[in-house]
Amino acid sequence: MKPVLCSEQIKKLETQWAEQHSGSTWSLMQQAAESFVALYASHWSNKNVTVVVGTGNNGGDGYYVAWLLQQQGAEVSVFAPFGMPDHTIDAQRAYELYCQTSAPILDQWPERTDIVIDALFGIGLNRALNDDAINLIEQINKANVEVFSIDLPSGLNAQTGVPMPVAIKADYTLSMIAYKPGLLTAYGPAYCGQLELATLGIESHSDSIFNDEWPQLIDKSGNSHKSLFGSVSVLGGNHKMAGAAVLAGHAALKAGAGRVMVHCDAHFQQVAISQAPELMVKVLGKSPLMVGENHALVVGPGLGRSVFSSGVLQEAILSAPQYGGVVDADGLRILANQMQKMTGWVLTPHAGEAAALLGITSQQVQADRVSAVKQIALKYQSVVVLKGAGTLVSNGTEVIF
Repeated sequence: MKPVLCSEQIKKLETQWAEQHSGSTWSLMQQAAESFVALYASHWSNKNVTVVVGTGNNGGDGYYVAWLLQQQGAEVSVFAPFGMPDHTIDAQRAYELYCQTSAPILDQWPERTDIVIDALFGIGLNRALNDDAINLIEQINKANVEVFSIDLPSGLNAQTGVPMPVAIKADYTLSMIAYKPGLLTAYGPAYCGQLELATLGIESHSDSIFNDEWPQLIDKSGNSHKSLFGSVSVLGGNHKMAGAAVLAGHAALKAGAGRVMVHCDAHFQQVAISQAPELMVKVLGKSPLMVGENHALVVGPGLGRSVFSSGVLQEAILSAPQYGGVVDADGLRILANQMQKMTGWVLTPHAGEAAALLGITSQQVQADRVSAVKQIALKYQSVVVLKGAGTLVSNGTEVIF
């Protein structure tokens, strides 16, 4: 488990670190650059490297990386498309250090390069890029080179994972201090490539965490039997949509449930059993729900959105006020029209279903997935799993990536 921090939290940590180190973040920049070079040095052996730098401290990281590479005898040059750094920040010091070498600073894209190190924009980017920046990023993305991004791919919003409106498509990204939300959800995973973390020795804590460690869900070793592992009832598979309920039932078995009962249209019971003989079947809406402490419900896969379907959901909610289960698919569409708290339940929407639950568009959900998952959790007083690239889990306060 690793903490996930927004830009403001990162900046606060940097300020606190400076207060403890003579008021300067210069050595922190050095650590970042050294970590970056140490991690990826083997990729650059005998290759021509171009470091593309911006005018902020992300560009400063780039200048220091270029200086380190030059000291190691690498064939390196710096491309500074937007001019020199502000003289009031650490980047100026890194620029001056690099200028002491014989390596060039280019104002035009190089004729040949094998590797691009992206140090254009950092976590402070909070507005749409101008035409020059857009054209540059598109040029880099079209080049047939490996790209390594410092902290995050330039142009990617560090909070939302949305390009603004374009972003570097990196092959490798080294996030500094902590992971940022935008690296782990929305477009972030597709743009950052292989993601690594360098904490730079800074300890951080957050209500948002990245779950990069997946434990075994259920241990069935030793003297055990199915009754010890609980029961699941899947309510769905109405009319011609049995497949969704069967898949959900089979997944519950794979996850370790001891007994799984699929409540579906009577016409599809044989289909369910033929796909997974371990499943038990009942007729949807005709059998009373016997829900207890070790019994969870899954409501919605292939349920439909009729008056009958709505009744099935309400029966499930009333039958399991204490224990609950999962509401998915059509169950979420029905729930969107029945504002009620769902304490004890887990809601599992994709972007379209999340939009219905919030009364907004799916584009708005995807524009800020972290905010959306928290809003749904607070609105329904439940745990929410917002599916998609970089799935998010939230109870309204904490977020797990």
